[in-house]
Amino acid sequence: MKSGCGASLAGAHALPRRGPKPIPPLRDRLRVVRDLGPVRPGATSVGICAFFTPAPDTRDLDTPSTVESTAIARMMATVMASVMASTGLASFGLLIVFPFFMAYAAASDLLTMLIPNRISLALIAGFCVVAATGLFSLPEIGMHLAAGALVLAVTFTLFSLGKIGGGDAKLAASTALWIGFDQLLDYLLVASILGGALTLAILLARSHPLPSVVARLPFALHLHDAKTGIPYGIALAASALVILPETLVWTRALGG
Repeated sequence: MKSGCGASLAGAHALPRRGPKPIPPLRDRLRVVRDLGPVRPGATSVGICAFFTPAPDTRDLDTPSTVESTAIARMMATVMASVMASTGLASFGLLIVFPFFMAYAAASDLLTMLIPNRISLALIAGFCVVAATGLFSLPEIGMHLAAGALVLAVTFTLFSLGKIGGGDAKLAASTALWIGFDQLLDYLLVASILGGALTLAILLARSHPLPSVVARLPFALHLHDAKTGIPYGIALAASALVILPETLVWTRALGG
């Protein structure tokens, strides 16, 4: 009896054991995203949000990082939508969307020697949206489409011959869609000059050992390898940014 009574008293005064703090359910944490309010204007902002939001992994669907990344993407979409509303759809495409994807393509080609298909598809979609604003007549849209198709045929031939990468071919074609025939030759000429200079610079760098500071970077080691190709996406993107202010689409949207 004594031992039973002592055990009862000990149990009465024992402090409750504290386990780890439970993670709130996903539906509660999603309220953070809903509290940001609706995104405007409509499907354009939703599309921007969908582009910046990585596809969720079902294994990580209930983690705080998924909700936080979604919230950040929605905030980015809201900011970009506000800029678009203040500048106009065509100006937004020229001043924000096009330069962003050019920089994205150049950085991706430099760091990974790859240009994702989503960049070319986004450029095509962006041009379609800009063209839908009434900036061009139907014959002019046809000429821009023909410019993109012509460059795609030429660059695909170079790709089949092993001269350039597939990402370079698709980037050049989707960029030509924006530039059109009026500045197409200038675009290809500047891209060729910049591509030649880039090739000479990389070949010169490969003839010397990498400095110890740069040698720690994986992309630098890969780029320094003689078996690695040349990231022509950098030249294509730089040429596009140089030539775009001289194009008809720039003059129509921004007044020269």
